[in-house]
Parts: sequence; C-alpha cells; structure tokens
Amino acid sequence: MGVIFSFMILPRGSSLARCLVVMLLSALSSSFSFAEEKLSEDLELKLKNGISRLVGTKKQARLGDVARVVADVVEVTGVDAAGAKKLAEAYPKAVDQSMPVWTDSLLDAWRGLFRSMGPQFVESVENIAPSMALNPRNLCDGGTRPEDMAVWTETLKSVLNAQQLAAWEKEAAARAAVKKDEVDRLTETTLRSYRDGQKAELSRETAAVKSATNIDGAVVKRLDDAAAALLEKMQPVWEAKMRHVFGHFSDEMRRSFLNSAVMSSMARMNSADEARNHGEWATAVKSALTPQQLATWTGALMKEKAEEEKLVAEHVKTQMLEERERLDVEGESLLAEVKSGLGLADDRIVPLTAASRAAVDQMAASMDAERREALMRMNAQDRRQVMAAGRQMVNPATRTRTLRIE
Repeated sequence: MGVIFSFMILPRGSSLARCLVVMLLSALSSSFSFAEEKLSEDLELKLKNGISRLVGTKKQARLGDVARVVADVVEVTGVDAAGAKKLAEAYPKAVDQSMPVWTDSLLDAWRGLFRSMGPQFVESVENIAPSMALNPRNLCDGGTRPEDMAVWTETLKSVLNAQQLAAWEKEAAARAAVKKDEVDRLTETTLRSYRDGQKAELSRETAAVKSATNIDGAVVKRLDDAAAALLEKMQPVWEAKMRHVFGHFSDEMRRSFLNSAVMSSMARMNSADEARNHGEWATAVKSALTPQQLATWTGALMKEKAEEEKLVAEHVKTQMLEERERLDVEGESLLAEVKSGLGLADDRIVPLTAASRAAVDQMAASMDAERREALMRMNAQDRRQVMAAGRQMVNPATRTRTLRIE
C-alpha cells in the first residue's frame, strides 16, 4: 500500500500549493508496496503520460553521471586509463538498461499513491515538470540506478583485476553498511510512531464499542488483549514494508528524512494497513460480544459509514460545482473551434452540442464517483483532514483534460 503524509492544503491558485503537491508525490515515489495491482486503462495511461514527461530529463541526467561514477571506481581501485575507458563505454548501456526498471518502479509507486490520494494525485502528475526528475531528494532511485544493472557489474568484474575487485567490493560493503544503519534508524523511528498511532486507534475503537454496547470490564480486557496481540502480529508486516521503501530511497532523500522529524511524526499507511481493519480484530470483537451487542455495534458502524459517505458526498458536490463550470466552458470552447474550423452552419452544430453536453455529463459523473471513492478509501484521519480544509490540492487552471465528442 502507499504512504500518506500530512500536508498543508493551500488556497487554489497558489503556486506554493502546486509545488507542495509535486514535491509530495515525488518524495513518495516509492510506495510501501511490493507490487501494486494495475488501475483502469484510462488511469494507467494518465500515470504513464506523467512519467513520460520525466524520462528524457532523467536519462540525460544519468548519462551525465558517467565521469563521476568512473572517477569513483578509479579512486577506489586505481584502475588504469584503459580500464576506465571501458567502464565509460559501458555506462551508457547501463543507463539504457536502467530506464525501463526506473519507469516500472515509478509507475508501481504511483499506483499506490493514487490509491492513497485519488484523482487529485493524477491531476498533479498530468502537469509534472520534467525538472522534477533532476532532484535526487525527490525521486527514489534505489535498485534502479545504472550502477545496479547487470551490464555495469559484469563490466566491473571483467575490467578490474582480483586486487582491484576486492578493493571495490570492500568499499561497496562499507557503503552498504552505512545504508543499512540509516535504514535501521529510519525504520525504528517510523515504526514506533506508527505503532503508537495504531495502538491509540484500537483503544478508541474499544472505547466506541463500550459506549455503544455497555460491555463490562472483563470484555474490555479481552479486547485490549486482542489489540495487543494484533499489534505484535502486525509489527513485522509494517516493518518489512517500511524497510522496503526506505531501502529504495536515494541516499540524499533518506538522509534528509533522518535529519528531520517528518517520518517519525507524520508517516501513515493506507486504511488497509490499519489494525482496526484487520480481519482478526473483527473476529475478536465478534467473539467478545453477545449477539445482541454485536447487532448494536454493527448498526453503529453502519450508521457511522453512512454519515461518512454523506459528508463525503457533500464535500465532493461542493468541489464539483466549479469543476462542472470548467467542463462546460471547455465543451463550449471545443464546439466553437469545431464550428469555426469546419465552417458549420448553426443547424449542423445542434447534434454536436447535444453530444458535447452528454460527454460533459459523463465526465463530471466519472470525476464525482472517483473522488468519492478516493476519499472513502483514505484512512479516517486523512479523510477528515482533506474534508476539513474544504479545498482541492491543485489549481484547476493548471490541469489539462481532453474532451472527446464521438
């Protein structure tokens, strides 16, 4: 699953707001997933189009690293000029080999982020600046670098003699040890914060059950014990996901987080990762309650969900008022272009007007449904935060959509 960070939501039209969105999505470009399922064909295309805006800049930047990378090997191993030349010739091949790996990794990460943030994330990446590919603190490179590719490692083994290769492997091991220590510390801090939050959430859940059903102290203790056991069981799962993402951070990004309080205080995973949504917690509650108490609690949950859905619908409806106005303007503009470009008479434009309105209706309905679904998929804390702000995270003026009239 993806990771969500708390963030400031600024007024529409703010250039700082747009920067924050792009920085957010880029900083999180390695998700807490091992393999995200594909999205719809339309969403996959939008994410791939966003990535395509970065690929050229990223590749050129990597090709520009050849002198630095080769000089590093020369300094550590003392390889001669002939060997350095062979390494320099191999590096562009390693770059070519690395780019599909990088794009696949980024696409997988962005799928997770879409599941965290919904359509607002897609709207941000549709206009992502190619320059975002240049900041090593923003895009995660671990496991996708040219130096990680087979063509590069094989060239090293063929160019370096035994003594030189031993020196290089020793240096690589030392660097790996530094990275492991950084990942360990970052994971420990983040895991402690996340577990504390999950413990508090289960405590609130137990308190809600008690309030709704009047369970006695013995039942409360059963639920507390079940919560403690579930936290112990989930901790290794959370830890593995955290180590996975931190291990894929670029060195610069990982160290920037180590030197700040961001990860320890603001990192949260998706609702599916939360202990309260685990099947074992539902089983524990069910087994602790009498049939009557369970019915009361189930009713309370259904009521809570209905209220949340109502609030979400109202929130999205408010958002869509301006969105619908923009779509109407876009449709009218498109019709005017068609009429002018083809020299159509007024009576010939009538069918196209009807088709345009139908297309706008369909697009608006789709956007409404997507936003509702995305909000309901968020964990409760993030949903409350977004809805309380009452603003979108992106400036509608920066978005580009294609309105097609079939």
